Amino acid sequence: MQEMREVQLTSEQAKYLRSLELPSEFAAILGEPLHRTFRLTTAQKDVLLSIIGERLQRRGFDAEYEPTPDGQMLESLIDALSSAKA
Repeated sequence: MQEMREVQLTSEQAKYLRSLELPSEFAAILGEPLHRTFRLTTAQKDVLLSIIGERLQRRGFDAEYEPTPDGQMLESLIDALSSAKA
């Protein structure tokens, strides 16, 4: 059995995460209506971190390498997922 992690997001983070193109398994996890607190396996957390990290590289910085609004949100999601507690 994989270790589960509890993730807590703000309303804005949850809405943004839900707006991303995620694998279908995450629809049930994120819930409808949208959950701000949910549990992920370590593998699921790693998948989300990978998706968010790739998006951060593509859309997260302006021409001067300053974080865009998307970049700031993505960085906050990475922080929330990285600090998820068992």
